[in-house]
Amino acid sequence: VFPDAPDWEKEDGRNILRFKKGDNLLIFAPVFTRSAFDIEMEIRFDDVTEQRFLGGRESVISAVIKDGIIRSKLKGRSGTAAVSADRKIVPNRWYRMRLVYDLEKYSILLDGEVVASAPLTGRLGDGWYISIGGEPLAERKLSKDAEKAFKARKPDAGFAFSGALRYLKVK
Repeated sequence: VFPDAPDWEKEDGRNILRFKKGDNLLIFAPVFTRSAFDIEMEIRFDDVTEQRFLGGRESVISAVIKDGIIRSKLKGRSGTAAVSADRKIVPNRWYRMRLVYDLEKYSILLDGEVVASAPLTGRLGDGWYISIGGEPLAERKLSKDAEKAFKARKPDAGFAFSGALRYLKVK
């Protein structure tokens, strides 16, 4: 069973994609096929306590926010880069976020500034889509409440994206 798609809404004269917990947007692109990439988005979080907002096939990439801090992992054939932003995100504020892999390092940028970076070289694992929202990652350690909700197949278990996108570019 696939989660619901996000809804289009108007906000301040602009179109946005509004995500409720359980909504999912799959983007099929040759992004994670062993090469460099740049995912750029304007994103707003409704809640910054704990939620997953981006993932990829076989967990090649994952990005979560927990207690206001963005954390992300990227798996390469030479290892895994795990990064955590050096500043807190506040709810209901728009951010321009970029997740960038340049074949030498993996970085998170917020509003044009590098807030986290870790070395990673070489080709990535095989992956052919990214997912915004949706199901939790297989290796994700869930809190007891989130684990119970996941087992009960509830879409608000704390691991799905609740917020909005108004710009998304994947290259």
